[in-house]
Amino acid sequence: MLSLLATAGVMAATYYVGGPLTVWLKVGPAQLSYHFQTITGTEAPNQILRRARELEAVGYEHVAFLHEPSLRSHHALLVHRGWGIIALPSAMGGMAWTDLGSRFSDGSFVNTSDLHAAPTWDVHPRYRDFRFPAAGSMAQLSLLHRKRVGREGPSGAALLLPTPGTEIEAVAGGAAEVFGLQAELGNYRWTGKHFVLTPRGAVRMSSRLMHPMKELRTRTFEQRSAALMRELDRMAPPALSRPVQYRAHPFRASGAAAPA
Repeated sequence: MLSLLATAGVMAATYYVGGPLTVWLKVGPAQLSYHFQTITGTEAPNQILRRARELEAVGYEHVAFLHEPSLRSHHALLVHRGWGIIALPSAMGGMAWTDLGSRFSDGSFVNTSDLHAAPTWDVHPRYRDFRFPAAGSMAQLSLLHRKRVGREGPSGAALLLPTPGTEIEAVAGGAAEVFGLQAELGNYRWTGKHFVLTPRGAVRMSSRLMHPMKELRTRTFEQRSAALMRELDRMAPPALSRPVQYRAHPFRASGAAAPA
């Protein structure tokens, strides 16, 4: 009996120590800097092209197709200037999803996506991220995001969009700023040029991806997402009450400015 318990203890220790160590060895050395390269539409995956066309059909303006070498990801960049939303359909590692982001003049964000995975990052009070994997179209996802902006956006704050012509740099800077918020929580470290995963971040990330925590978190995430989606569906479409301002992004994609 004791030998069985000892064996089980060794196996559990190997599993729960080996997981974070594996994440640290694989992800930790990766240097994330978010330098987007522009590509043509013929180089963009079909999932991105379809999502971009759906967004254009509801008033989004196409800016560029992008490739991010460090993550091996592809993106389409679109802007809705009337609603103050930046859209980023993305494809990476066989997955495809769309992020809709709104930035406010007080420095906070609302981000909405249809990514089919529970978040692995810690929640930062300035970055309100929520996912609706059951959203059936880009029009529905866009409406859900607009309702979230109307309900969760800070009172009296204006919506901010990057100065026309600087959208690509602003998106790179915005992605870096999100990593900067995780750095404030101890999950990443800013080296002056790149973000690298910390041992603490590896433990937190891997623990949420390992069984049985992954199943529990996925079930909770799906239930919360479905409940909020039903609640938002009952809300009337939001009025265009927030002003939209144009401003250069405070974090340059070159990394010349450190995150706050």
